[in-house]
Amino acid sequence: MKHYAFVDLFFFRSDLASPWGFSLSEMKVPRFHIVLKGDCYIGVGENHSICLKHMGIIMISHGDLHWIADQVVHNMSKAKIIFY
Repeated sequence: MKHYAFVDLFFFRSDLASPWGFSLSEMKVPRFHIVLKGDCYIGVGENHSICLKHMGIIMISHGDLHWIADQVVHNMSKAKIIFY
């Protein structure tokens, strides 16, 4: 594993109720997701997904386009990041 230095950080917390799912566009930086409560599926592409459980953490090391959902079968909405 390479060493990563965190220069710019962006945090957000979501409270979601089933059914839900969204995709996150590609960014050329590593992205992390932490499940604080419940579980979800995270995938890159259509055929590669894992179930992330309570207090699980995952890193999308190259910032690839990926999706997060309560189930694998939901259609994904494209997430929009809005800064205030």
